[in-house]
Amino acid sequence: MPRLEGGPWARELEGKVIRLGDPTRDLNCIVAVDSGFSEITYAGARLGLINVVGIEFKSRERRMHFSPAVLDKSMELSVEARAAEFEVATQLMESRRDCLVLLDGTIKLSTPSERYARAKSMLLSTARSSNATVLAHSKDVTINRYTELDIDERMPLFIAMEKNRAVDKYHGALATVPLILDELSIFYVQYRPHLLPIYVEAINPFDPSQLPIISKLVTGEGYPIPLYIVDRLSKLGNETIKYVKLSIAKLAKGYGALAIHETLREMLDRK
Repeated sequence: MPRLEGGPWARELEGKVIRLGDPTRDLNCIVAVDSGFSEITYAGARLGLINVVGIEFKSRERRMHFSPAVLDKSMELSVEARAAEFEVATQLMESRRDCLVLLDGTIKLSTPSERYARAKSMLLSTARSSNATVLAHSKDVTINRYTELDIDERMPLFIAMEKNRAVDKYHGALATVPLILDELSIFYVQYRPHLLPIYVEAINPFDPSQLPIISKLVTGEGYPIPLYIVDRLSKLGNETIKYVKLSIAKLAKGYGALAIHETLREMLDRK
């Protein structure tokens, strides 16, 4: 393990940490969207179950979208779920202005999915036309996205942020200077002291002063509570998965296991 506190990058990273002031505008709404998904295979057929939950917390409007889909070999269930999340977030933004929209995971994906491309395009255009602040939070960072370090970048950034706080015992929200990546701004945020920073992607144009609002709405682990709520509500329970498996098995008895793929597709298309 490298000696973190004395790394050659230390001074550079400390210079990238910024303190976040008070919000510059009021929010008319707070939206959070997440999904739970599961894949069921039977006789070579892949059935994806996606359950998306979106909530606007001020009006308490809730959108729930449960969608089964037959998956082709090239389709990734996680990508289809992300596209479904974008669609629900867009629906909740369309009739409102100045929303804070919270998503789980990343916005930018490398995928040939046409549904994802369409949903992302609509999300971007609706966010800009409605003056929404869209922030996608990712706790699980598997690759470095902000630096070119050969170690997990979250720990050096954590140290830089803690040094910033130690100067005058600052307890507010901290972020790194946003980097522009195509239509997104990418950065790390630490809503509370002593926690690993969270990777965030924001749709441009991005106003960092909205981040302190979230610092008042986070769990003990520093994750936004609205996202925690929709995460729990969107989980697919074991009973739901078990019911779908039993239904497919009954269909296979009636139509034959070899025909189950096309049978499922025809039934879902009619729906």
